[in-house]
Amino acid sequence: MIGLVGQRPGGVGAYTGADQPPVQADDGWLPPVEDDPVPPGTLAPPPPRLSGIFRVFQILVVVIVAVVIAMLAFVVPAQYSEHQTLTLDYELGWHQSVCVPDQTDFGSLTTNVSFTWSTPGSPILLQASYTVWPVGWLEPGNLVVYNGTGTSGSGWYTSGPFPGNDGVEFFDAFAGSSPLVSPVTVSLSYSLPGDYLGGPTTVPFSCGH
Repeated sequence: MIGLVGQRPGGVGAYTGADQPPVQADDGWLPPVEDDPVPPGTLAPPPPRLSGIFRVFQILVVVIVAVVIAMLAFVVPAQYSEHQTLTLDYELGWHQSVCVPDQTDFGSLTTNVSFTWSTPGSPILLQASYTVWPVGWLEPGNLVVYNGTGTSGSGWYTSGPFPGNDGVEFFDAFAGSSPLVSPVTVSLSYSLPGDYLGGPTTVPFSCGH
C-alpha cells in the first residue's frame, strides 16, 4: 500500500494549525460580584428591629432626661410667690392675724413681706405688727411695722426666726379707729424658696403647708 505523501493523520488530538487560547492558573481569586442597580424611587429597606431590653433602656433615658429638665426648671428660679388675704370687720373685733412661714426643709427662713390695705368707708387708723411666739415662750414678742391713716395704704417688713430660737410668726392687722362700718381688706405677698414640684419648701404642716 502506498501512503499519501505530506498528509498527516486526522485523528483525535490532531494539530489543526489554529492558535489555542491561553489557560490561566487557578489561584483561588474571584472577581467581585456587582450589585444589581436599584431603580429610582425604590424605598429603602426597614432598619432591623431593636430588642425589647434596648427599647426599654431608651425609654428610661428619655424619662430621666425629662425629669431632670423639669426639676431644673423649678429649682433655678428658687422662688415661690405666696399671697394671703385678711378681712377685718366688726365680728372679728377689727383685728386678725395670719401665719407667715419661717422654717423650711433646709432650716430657718427670712422673708420679705409686703402688704396693701383698703376700705371703702371713711378714713381709719390701721396698725400692722410682726408677732413672734418662739417655742417654749409663754408670751409672744411684738414689733409694730406699720401705722397708717386713710382709706388705703401699703407697707413692708422682713420676717425671720426670732433671735436664739425658731417659732411661729404672725402678721397682725388692727383697725383702731371708731366707729367703723365698712370692712378692711389687707393683702400680703411674699416669696418662699421653691421645690421640685413648684411649691414652697416650708416644713409640712407649718402655716397650713
